[in-house]
Amino acid sequence: MSDMLKWMIGLAVLLLVLVMFCCVRAATLADGQMKQIMQGRKKREDQDYE
Repeated sequence: MSDMLKWMIGLAVLLLVLVMFCCVRAATLADGQMKQIMQGRKKREDQDYE
């Protein structure tokens, strides 16, 4: 029984780490996309002024 408990805890921890990693990666990717969109808008605005 104790072995099963260890396996369950180990799997739960692994899943938690995986979810956290995915969340962090998704957040950094979204941040990069937002910056690119903002830069694209700035370039378009600069062209409009010329």
